[in-house]
Amino acid sequence: MRAPHLAVRVDGAERSTLDVFQRGWVLLAEDERWSGAAAQAVEEQGIAVEFVRIGADARPGDPGVFRAAYGVAADGASLVRPDGYIAWRAATAPDDPGAALSDAIGAAASSSARAAALGA
Repeated sequence: MRAPHLAVRVDGAERSTLDVFQRGWVLLAEDERWSGAAAQAVEEQGIAVEFVRIGADARPGDPGVFRAAYGVAADGASLVRPDGYIAWRAATAPDDPGAALSDAIGAAASSSARAAALGA
């Protein structure tokens, strides 16, 4: 599933959540704990992940709109691939967000590599 468009304010300007994709892996979450999880996953997997905190880095008019569109609770997160597709989501924060995200990135990256090798 492609990551949905949401109107957000970034650096005072009206933008789309889609504007932050297509540069690399992006983790979207409201909960600051996911920032540390992203750093852990980068260290363990060697794949750069940009953490975008909803409500701070990108501000939708209503946080509930983000939650509904991405299928997450206030403590959940959504990982978006460089091509703008959702690779993984945690509807709520697991006991160890860093380990869960690292596992998800490893699995998603290896799936992407296999698909590329097969010409998919």
